[in-house]
Amino acid sequence: MPGKLLVVDDEALVRELMQEMCSQFGYSVSAAASSAEMSELIESDDFDAAIVDLRLRDCTGLEIVKSIKDRSPDLSVVLMTGHATLDDLIAAMRLGIYDCILKPFRVREIRTIISGACAETARKAEIRGL
Repeated sequence: MPGKLLVVDDEALVRELMQEMCSQFGYSVSAAASSAEMSELIESDDFDAAIVDLRLRDCTGLEIVKSIKDRSPDLSVVLMTGHATLDDLIAAMRLGIYDCILKPFRVREIRTIISGACAETARKAEIRGL
């Protein structure tokens, strides 16, 4: 069952594309272009998964992941990048990302990863509730 997604990317075209694509999958999508916008959204709403770009103008995607995990440890975060280094991916894994989407991305891949991320968030919430 589709849920709520948070997309964090400073490129308007990518944000709009992700919003449109994920909306067509049935998800409700909120988008942020900066860490400040992300902070406002994550404080005011509950999300089932977050998709975060690795390179942002005002901070790194790793800083966003850490901020999200500090506020919502059970929220599954998917890192999105076209410029990943092995060090970046290892750091992201240590922060607890669910998966990574490499640009240019494939629609089927995104749908599968987002569905899995939302299911993982639900599982973590259920376990915490027990």
